[in-house]
Amino acid sequence: QLVMNGLVALWKPKGFTSAEFLDQFKRFLFKELRVSSGRKRKRKRIKVGHGGTLDKVVGIGDGCKELKHFLEGSKKYHVTGKLGVATDTYDASGEVTMERPFETVTHDTLTSVLSKFTGTIQQKPPIYSALKCGGKRYSDLARQGHLPDPPLRPVTIHSVECTEFTAPVFQLDVHCSSGTYIRSLIHDIGQALQSAAHVTDLCRTQQSQFTQDSVLKQEHWSLDKIKELLVDRMSKRRATETQTTAPDSEGATVT
Repeated sequence: QLVMNGLVALWKPKGFTSAEFLDQFKRFLFKELRVSSGRKRKRKRIKVGHGGTLDKVVGIGDGCKELKHFLEGSKKYHVTGKLGVATDTYDASGEVTMERPFETVTHDTLTSVLSKFTGTIQQKPPIYSALKCGGKRYSDLARQGHLPDPPLRPVTIHSVECTEFTAPVFQLDVHCSSGTYIRSLIHDIGQALQSAAHVTDLCRTQQSQFTQDSVLKQEHWSLDKIKELLVDRMSKRRATETQTTAPDSEGATVT
């Protein structure tokens, strides 16, 4: 038997949707596990799931149960924004909704405004988001011609720092709570600067214990490497919570 349970961070190249990328990883994993087992008959497939659009933290087997807890932690991002233009999606993929001057914005004025976005703030999510209204995603409603008005909700910005400013482009490092929309943050910063802004590039640099250094790129995919990086948080928690009960035998098993 070969058992794999836990979480692993994968690097998702641009040009793939989350579903396409996960399907590609599943095909690789199932093929390698069949080869590893040395048998040709049909085998039980492992459950595989992912933890969001940006963070390709993938749950394998029992690790899928850990994704919810994993997503609740704080996150760190490196984001590039562009002043002067706002879009309906709050990023470069959307339609331009506003153009405003940005020539008066300096590094100092930007830094001053950033201080207003630290701590617990009220944030309105983008219309184009996976949040739901009446059982339907806001993004689907928007594409159908409806214009939902997402309510404000509290989020926490632990820190936000400008790492580069060459107008109209600026870069920020952001440490924030779960549920924070970086696209909304950049949009709101543009408004606070008496201008407009949208996201041109966004990279999640840390989620829980996973950092960019622990992300596995596709060219390095192998069973040995995946098992080496696999974080079995569930087993560790079980061992901590109970020392007398036999471990749960449920798992993702290929026989």
